[in-house]
Amino acid sequence: LSVIGAIYAAEAKASQLSVLGGLNMTSASFDPALPAGTAKGQSSIMFGATMDFAMNPSWSFETGALYGTNSIRIEVDANNYVDFKQAALMMPALVRYHFGPAFSVGAGGYYNLTMGNAKTTTTAAGTTGAETDSGSKSDSDYGVVASAKHEIPLATKVKFALEGRYDIGLKPVGAGSNTAKL
Repeated sequence: LSVIGAIYAAEAKASQLSVLGGLNMTSASFDPALPAGTAKGQSSIMFGATMDFAMNPSWSFETGALYGTNSIRIEVDANNYVDFKQAALMMPALVRYHFGPAFSVGAGGYYNLTMGNAKTTTTAAGTTGAETDSGSKSDSDYGVVASAKHEIPLATKVKFALEGRYDIGLKPVGAGSNTAKL
């Protein structure tokens, strides 16, 4: 789930460039055959830009790039857990329907390109170890995205928008018994 905050829109005829900053809240679904443990999504900052191309007054096509970190905590109990972090560049492509100038909904897909190796931090018996490089790059993934956006004009060509996005991963990431869908 992504909540996208401030947006600067530079409108040029039939297109709109948006510079975004927001909050990424990751959750994961694991193979049910894995041993007991609780996976909790962690929040992280994300930023990027999108370009919205008008197809007609009500429909547009949006694409772009959003950089953020997928963060998950896997708990065995309150004093024993592992934090997993993987930086990624998400490239969404969606079709958006506009209900007038202020509200729109969109649906489409995304490709999530992982950047660098996954980082893990292990806490055992309440003592946190140093962050370590897992030595392996997590798989990139893809999925579907749904979006709802409300824009509020602040000045000529400048808008503030609140947007909620829900991304559902369709490809398992990880290796062996550590696979998850983000």
